[in-house]
Amino acid sequence: MFYRGLHCSVCQRQLAEFDKRLNDLRDVDVGRVMAVTAESAERSQEVVGRRRLGELPMAPCIEAAWRVCLSFARVRLLPEKATR
Repeated sequence: MFYRGLHCSVCQRQLAEFDKRLNDLRDVDVGRVMAVTAESAERSQEVVGRRRLGELPMAPCIEAAWRVCLSFARVRLLPEKATR
């Protein structure tokens, strides 16, 4: 899942809920779940501390967020000449 960052209280609550329910997700065969943000590792660790996150893997930094975005992206090619 993507989260906006330390400044977003809604995101922090959502992260805590995902952290609590990771086993439930695994029980229904949901693959790997991780929290991805463009924030720094330091700010991500502050979220982990504030919300006492235990098992939810964090992928901080713009590079990690970009790699995850690219891995899920689907590129739609437009025709050379767009018709109106």
